[in-house]
Amino acid sequence: MASSEITIDKLKYTVGKETYDKGVAMYEAGKVKSKSELGEKVFELEVQGTQTYSVTIYLKSFDYSFCDCYVGQKNIYCKHLVAAALSAIKNDKPLTKQERVYLATLEFSNKLGELTADKLEKFEQEITKNMKYIKLYSGSSRYWDAYQASLCEGVDRMIPIISKLPVSLQTAKILVKILLRLEKKLMNGVDDSDGTVGDFMIDIVELLKKFIKKDANCLKAVEKLQNMETTSFDWEKDLLLILNAS
Repeated sequence: MASSEITIDKLKYTVGKETYDKGVAMYEAGKVKSKSELGEKVFELEVQGTQTYSVTIYLKSFDYSFCDCYVGQKNIYCKHLVAAALSAIKNDKPLTKQERVYLATLEFSNKLGELTADKLEKFEQEITKNMKYIKLYSGSSRYWDAYQASLCEGVDRMIPIISKLPVSLQTAKILVKILLRLEKKLMNGVDDSDGTVGDFMIDIVELLKKFIKKDANCLKAVEKLQNMETTSFDWEKDLLLILNAS
């Protein structure tokens, strides 16, 4: 468990969708029954599950946080810990829609439009920042789970950003650029044995198909894929078939 000051975004990607969603449900159902501050950003809370569990939350060093439930005693993040962390972070205020939702698959905005220069710059900065989680694997098998978790976090962080893109040639080119960046990572040492990155790339290809169906002009973005050398798993073939059939 990495040590860092926790935010809701960090909490999501630290615990994963299933545990986060369960924790949100507990928080919104009022299962956090009491909270006391033990020190600066350190809280002790009681969370009602099948019984009342004691949870200690360290906002500045989240890896020290602990729940005395069966799962928590195995040093695994649990839903009670998530509910307690949300209470500590939000000071028991309601969650916003963005905070509540953990988007785990790409969505299609179905809206035509382009990004402004400012939004494009911000988008590219966010993608570059989150691409850093998709890194080369150089550790021993001891660190394999942590490495796979890093790949998943990088993908999960990019999903909500990409899902907001409007449909245009401009944004279709952005998707192609992301695919090529991911392809370069796969060809240069990213160990995607679990298929995390490859599955994400296939989802982006499917999203591009929807872009092309919504606006045929988006097909021009695919021209960049022509005459490429063989890719890691032929993800570009469906797009080129559409291009060649046009």
